[in-house]
Amino acid sequence: MKIENYKDNKEALRALTSQLMTYMARKEDQKPFNLALSGGETAKKMFALWVEIRSIGIVCVSSG
Repeated sequence: MKIENYKDNKEALRALTSQLMTYMARKEDQKPFNLALSGGETAKKMFALWVEIRSIGIVCVSSG
């Protein structure tokens, strides 16, 4: 396990989102990717970030 530190929660959520997108891009099976989030504020902030990212057209990251 690698522990990383970020200057604020938005930076941490961006890093997590980037890692999740990279993982999903590398998946070779065609099975759905499921993610369960627990907690109110963290999930709310993450979903808001995803809406922001989607609204500016970022949908995937390079896997290489």
